[in-house]
Order: sequence, then structure tokens, then C-alpha cells
Amino acid sequence: MGATFQVLTGKAAAGLAVIRVMGPDSLALLAATDAASAKVGTHRHVTLRDKGQPVDDVVVARLAEETWEICCHGGLAVVEQVVRLLTERGATEVSAAEPVHRLLPLARTELAVRRVLAGNARVWLLDPPVVVMVGLPNAGKSSLLNALAGGERRAIVSAEAGTTRDAVEAEVDCCGLIVRLIDAPGLRESADAIEQAAIGLAMGRIQQANLLLHVRDGTAATGPAAVARVLEGRAHINVSTRADLGKAGQGLHVSSVTGEGLDGLRAGIFRHFIPD
Repeated sequence: MGATFQVLTGKAAAGLAVIRVMGPDSLALLAATDAASAKVGTHRHVTLRDKGQPVDDVVVARLAEETWEICCHGGLAVVEQVVRLLTERGATEVSAAEPVHRLLPLARTELAVRRVLAGNARVWLLDPPVVVMVGLPNAGKSSLLNALAGGERRAIVSAEAGTTRDAVEAEVDCCGLIVRLIDAPGLRESADAIEQAAIGLAMGRIQQANLLLHVRDGTAATGPAAVARVLEGRAHINVSTRADLGKAGQGLHVSSVTGEGLDGLRAGIFRHFIPD
């Protein structure tokens, strides 16, 4: 089989369009342009011509020895002209573009876009998983949420225990994976009716979680006994906060003040959902 091509971005009007060219004859197909001299991993800015007349100014990237991508303007007429030009030069269009066309708008990070275009996007990259932080009151969950959200103040932080009465949510980029991170109210026995309702809300969010972060005060000697029932049988990562003040106990030590350990936590969340 000779050269083939796919319109990865579909054939709807857009700002840009991406067309992948593959196969043993792909080099000969692009030999009429300066793109043929490009090494693997590089690109060329060239003008596609048909019988000497310019069709479009494009960027041609060489992904592998026999795999190329043409990035052209996304107007319908331009895409049709490029498709016609490739077809007249002997390339055959293959029909794997529609799934990519549907999935690409869901990709919100560079990694997700690369995976979609490569045809191996995992569901989690396109449908953000729910990660819920659980632990005792005043364990540093709210500060950790704010730190992972890029310093943006999403949750109220106070030295007084039990101030989180509602579940606070932020979308966090964990190494190219977007997750819905939820700061749930602290778990403890309480006679306060409002706090009891908040804990009930937290339990509901915990049941919906795809992953739990067990957050504890890394300067205290208290262990996970208070939340052991919640963690039992559930996927979770142990996180010890306030690493800038001390590092008691086990688990991943992080500091919402200095940023210590935050990249490691993001990587750990990423590896849980995308182990490869």
C-alpha cells in the first residue's frame, strides 16, 4: 500500500486543520516541497503548490521516517484543496478521523491532545476523575487545595478546626491530567448540627471519588485511625502536610507554604490513573 492520509481534525471549518500522511511513498509525495529534507522530530514551513499555483502556506512536521503531519488553514475550501492535491498525487484517504474529530475538543492539556492524535487517549484524560481529600479537621486540606490550584484562594483557611462546612472544588493539572480535586469537611465526632450535616456531605462526595487523598498534619503524632473506616478498601494516597514545620509519620510529605512535595503529589495522582 502506498501513501495514505487522515484529516485528524475532521472536515468542519476551523482555524487550523491537521492532516497526517503515512506510508512508504510519503517521502515521494512531499518531495516537491522543502519538507522532504526535514529530519525526524523537526518541521518545515512550506507553500503547497498545485501546477505552480499556491494552495496554502503550511507547516509540515516529520514525526517518523514515514509519518508526517501537515498543519494548514482550516477553512473548508483550503482543506478540500489539500485533500484533492494529496489524492491526485497518489495518496489514499483512510477513515479514522471521525473519532479524533469528536475527542479532540475534549482534550484540555497538551498531553491529552497528543494522545488523541496518536489514537491512544485514555478515558481519564478526557473525563477528569474525582479526587477527594479526607482527614481530620485542621489537617491542612484547604491550604493544600489552594496550593495545588496554583495559589488561587478557593477554600477558606483558618487555624480553627472544622471551618470547612461545604465541599470546595477546583480543577487541578496533574502532569497533563486534569482532576476534579475536592476539599471535603474534616471527619470527626461532633455535636454541632451544621458540622454533622457537613460531614454527611463529605461522606457523599467520598463515595463518588475515584481516588482519595488521606491528608494528615505531618507535625502531629496522630495516625489514620479516625478515618480508617473511610479508607478501608478504597484507593488512596497518604499525604502529610506542613513539611516546612516537621515531618512526623509516613506518607508523602508536602508543604503548602514552600511548595515542597507538590510536584511529587501531582505525579502520584497522575500515575494512579495513567500507570503507563
